[in-house]
Amino acid sequence: MFAFNSTSKFEYGRHNGALIMFCIVLAIPTAIIILFLVIKNGNNRLKRVEEKLDKVLEESENNTG
Repeated sequence: MFAFNSTSKFEYGRHNGALIMFCIVLAIPTAIIILFLVIKNGNNRLKRVEEKLDKVLEESENNTG
């Protein structure tokens, strides 16, 4: 009976630790993917701004010259 009582306890610490580890395992790849997408979109945005700036500079040179 003593063994039955000791194994029937719900160990909150052990389950909380497992839940935290599971969240960390999910969070790390998610963070890497989000970081990759943010960097990729930032580079695309920078290229578009550069193209627009080049176009504006060409138009201003054509108007003045």
